[in-house]
Amino acid sequence: MSSATKKMITLKSYDSKTFEVSEAVAHESHTIKHMIEENCAENVITIPNVNSKILAKVIEYCKKHVEAAAKASSDDLNCWDADFVKVDKAMLLESASSNDLEVQKNVEAGWDAAVSLDDLKAWDAEFMKHVDQAMLFELIQAANYLNIKSLLKLTCGGHDQGEDAGGDSQDV
Repeated sequence: MSSATKKMITLKSYDSKTFEVSEAVAHESHTIKHMIEENCAENVITIPNVNSKILAKVIEYCKKHVEAAAKASSDDLNCWDADFVKVDKAMLLESASSNDLEVQKNVEAGWDAAVSLDDLKAWDAEFMKHVDQAMLFELIQAANYLNIKSLLKLTCGGHDQGEDAGGDSQDV
């Protein structure tokens, strides 16, 4: 789908700042996706529990994950297959007939998908480095409200829930 035909969605934070995102990025949030699918969303979708600073951070995360998914989606099975057999890439390419370009292409795609998954994990780690305690709490709330499971897992998993003295793991 070209960028000219890509459907755009406008999100509005509770402090009235608007953000225009692609429908794919908006669909990272199951809450927003259901609003769109059920025709509950008009021109602008207001996100009442999320301020503009946090919404911008959530959008940054969603955009990166949509980009990574688009890059890897067609190669997921090849990546899994490559991981399943745990064969050295060079050995596998050598064993493929020089006339079998499709096999070689699939091997290459599988390794590229694995690399992009590693790149995404590294990006997630870098993303979390720029999140302080207050922002972390707000990101957890936003991810929960917007039903973005991967962001919720990242923000909860990236924080040792019992690290504060006297901290209760049920607080998060």
